[in-house]
Amino acid sequence: MVRGGSWSSLPRYLRSAVRLSTHPGSRDLNGGFRLVLAPGP
Repeated sequence: MVRGGSWSSLPRYLRSAVRLSTHPGSRDLNGGFRLVLAPGP
């Protein structure tokens, strides 16, 4: 399962609530992950 979109996605696919089904082991040049770092005190 893939959530959200990439820089090349249409605006309606950018939300993290969007889910797309993929085959296990599939590859895509636009796939990846995002990291979030909360600021310290």
